[in-house]
Amino acid sequence: MKKIIIICFILLSVKGYAQSLTDSLYLYQQSGNVLSGAQQNANFLLVTPVNLSGKITLDYDYSNGGFRKAQQAHITHQAGLVSEGFNKFGRFETTGYFKFARIWQDSLSWTTKGLEQDDQPYYYGSVKAGSYERFKYELGGILSYNLIKNKVYLATGLNYLYNSATRSVDPRPQVNTYQFQIKPEVLYRFGKGIIGINALWGYGTETMGISYKNIGYRGGGYPDRINYLVQGYGYYTKSQNENPLKRLDKQYGLGLTYTISFADYHLRAAIGYKTILEDNYKDLDQSVRKSYVSFYDTEKYDAFLQMDKKNKNIQQQLQLTYNQQQSNDVNIVFYAINYKYSAQNFNLQYLISLDHFNKKTNEFGLNLNYNHLNKHDIATQHRLKYTLFEPNLLYNAYLNFKNNDRLKLGLQLGYRTPLQNELSIDPLQINIFTHDVIFPDYQFYSSNALKTSVSVHYITANLFKNFRSAITADADFYRQLAVKNQLSDYSFNQVGKNFISCNLGLNIYF
Repeated sequence: MKKIIIICFILLSVKGYAQSLTDSLYLYQQSGNVLSGAQQNANFLLVTPVNLSGKITLDYDYSNGGFRKAQQAHITHQAGLVSEGFNKFGRFETTGYFKFARIWQDSLSWTTKGLEQDDQPYYYGSVKAGSYERFKYELGGILSYNLIKNKVYLATGLNYLYNSATRSVDPRPQVNTYQFQIKPEVLYRFGKGIIGINALWGYGTETMGISYKNIGYRGGGYPDRINYLVQGYGYYTKSQNENPLKRLDKQYGLGLTYTISFADYHLRAAIGYKTILEDNYKDLDQSVRKSYVSFYDTEKYDAFLQMDKKNKNIQQQLQLTYNQQQSNDVNIVFYAINYKYSAQNFNLQYLISLDHFNKKTNEFGLNLNYNHLNKHDIATQHRLKYTLFEPNLLYNAYLNFKNNDRLKLGLQLGYRTPLQNELSIDPLQINIFTHDVIFPDYQFYSSNALKTSVSVHYITANLFKNFRSAITADADFYRQLAVKNQLSDYSFNQVGKNFISCNLGLNIYF
């Protein structure tokens, strides 16, 4: 039933579109940021100056390189389809999206996570690297209704996700993940401002099974084929012939939103709180009871601010994003807290564009990223703490041609540096997970790196008779410059020097 409801949201959003401005809305970075914000909550949707717009994207992603984390694939191919749109009709305003991705990963070891979440401590893993295949479906939307004309609004948001992951090398995982969220909202307009309050309820399930095609690998005679149950950041146990690991999580949250327009300014702000209660367990044979492995609780706080100003031929945008997370488990083996996780992420982006007679627009920007993370495994006395800072300078050139074709050329240069990086390990507790995962990750987080990003987007009406479309190409390249704190007393797989990711896409605008 929930799938049918969400699909209805999408159909309402993509029912019909105005073609005159749709392509430029997605081309320019500042308007693209506004459209992305409108998919966060109903308040941002209400003040977004778009009545009808939408696009379909077919894209291909490729990434390759050794400058990566230990539990990250060396090579990744991804083919995807994305459909999204906005529609305002009568007292209704809606936005919807559908995303599908098929992912192939090579040389991935020590993890069989369904979703590649860094904060998830309970999962299966093995030394043997293998090729993974993943399917991922996401769909959702927001529907808003003006209950009392221009005063009171009722809205709801829905999101659904299904993800499947497997590989063809023993031990072979089969991981299926489901997530569903509903987000009701009430909004009130006063003067030029709108204030809203929203709630969040969600649940998710995951089943992580392991099988062996070659029975000879199952007994543990081949060390690289042993299946481990990781339970933190250093603590693990062998798990060869057991029932699938299952996960059930429940999500609850509250949020406030505020928007206002005054003079030439448009402001959007939101704060939110979410708690996730997660149970990890296995089913007992011939019993309806469960054998619990752990409980894992998470608290998340987030804040968002976006301010736009347009004056004659100058358009500016300031955007701030802040996320904070605190998590800890209760491990049944100890019946006490064993793993603690905390993270803080801050991003600031400033853009200013200068329009020269509608033929060329130059856009300059600054992007600052700050990331702090702390992982602590008490049983093995493993602790990793780091802080990364990455400033970026960017430039975009937008060209308009006589036949209404448009071209975007983008360049971004960044420098990543560790402000703090600490690793604390009891020498008597060093194990295979320490050598294969923690030591390489520590080197990765200790590295200074140069980032270069380029983008080319060309919009034309010549590819399809009745639609405008765009061919896009984007690439990010990381180059390791130096390692701030080198581990010279231990032998482990060294982190590579380069990492590149590319994207080719075809957009069709409606």
